[in-house]
Amino acid sequence: MSRVAFCLAVVSAGPLLIVAASETTASAYSYESAISAGCHERITMGALRTLRTQSANAPAVTPDRNDLSLITDVPFTLDGDMQDLASASFIIGVRDNDLHGNGPTDVSQLAAIHGNPENQKEHCLRAVEDDEPGGSERALETCKTFIRGKLTEALDGLDPNGVPDPAHRVDIDVKLSLRGSVTASLPLFWVRMGQAVHTLQDGFTHTFRSADRMRVRTVLNWIEYVNNDEIESRDGPVHRNGLDQCDSLDPLRTQNMGVASQASLDLMHAMLDPAPRETKLAAVDAVLAKYLTYEPGCTAANGWCDAPEQQYQVGASCGCSVLGGGNGGLAAAGATMLGIALFVRRRRRARAARGAGAANLLALPIALACLTAPSVAQAQTAPNDAETTPPTATAPPAAAPPATA
Repeated sequence: MSRVAFCLAVVSAGPLLIVAASETTASAYSYESAISAGCHERITMGALRTLRTQSANAPAVTPDRNDLSLITDVPFTLDGDMQDLASASFIIGVRDNDLHGNGPTDVSQLAAIHGNPENQKEHCLRAVEDDEPGGSERALETCKTFIRGKLTEALDGLDPNGVPDPAHRVDIDVKLSLRGSVTASLPLFWVRMGQAVHTLQDGFTHTFRSADRMRVRTVLNWIEYVNNDEIESRDGPVHRNGLDQCDSLDPLRTQNMGVASQASLDLMHAMLDPAPRETKLAAVDAVLAKYLTYEPGCTAANGWCDAPEQQYQVGASCGCSVLGGGNGGLAAAGATMLGIALFVRRRRRARAARGAGAANLLALPIALACLTAPSVAQAQTAPNDAETTPPTATAPPAAAPPATA
């Protein structure tokens, strides 16, 4: 039986009381929704803002009428200097790894996405076959291969001067606030760049790292843990919800988010440096080596080198939370109850073999419901957490340069 527990949802005349599994999906830094913080968006916009103060190769792009109608309907907040076609496409690409064209509360669809063994590489997590010994190295190589593949595609979206070509587009499914599901045609470079940056950022919350946050000591496990088939010495440490926070951070998570921000900026610089294609790819490899290199010596036997990340919540039990009676709380309740119904229907599917059966991990919807309602399953704050705002990049923010057509 899955670790995702059955819990009770009660609706009363007052606030909505939900007793829900404090489990989440392994989406690392959260994406913005009506009831969750936009961590990926915050890091990415901060890095892009800094890049624009340092390079002329990432200009804002004035949207045409059709583009503007999409930008004004996206289900997330764009900062005032980010309401252009390039910025919006970048953020849509970043969010796509988690949503794949769905809305943030499309529980059954997102359960299938996050429970798919083939999708773990998009989040820099272990696959089923990434057992110890050597599991972290294999998972990191798969993660880097995914990032490099997206960036190789992104290079096709540059013009001869190495600047993103807004006319070179790719279709991507997006669920908008008012119009619902649409297929949008957006600049290829920024969509693929966003997908790659998302995975790089996940590499900081889905790993235990060295004290300077620069090297990976072990890669975390999500897919086997939620199916109750996780043995830590074999499969690696389980995903920590507490690492996913981007507000009210303690020093470790503040540092982690700062290095993730710098890594995002470094990757964009490598891609937009006015250099030949092969030189760009060599620079990309250097960035990935800088931030996703494995440091050996940490195993279950030594507590993964006494990893301080182990203090953060795993989220394997049930807990009670009170939500307000507004739309966010009701959406969370509906998502949770839908998740329970789907789980009851699907839990009878037997897992055949350890590898092949993992492909049937399409349920886990209760866990996903808790992701869409992080107020139900708040990540545990480490003792003496500081109320600090993490850096988003090394240079101070500045207004974007004038938009160009």
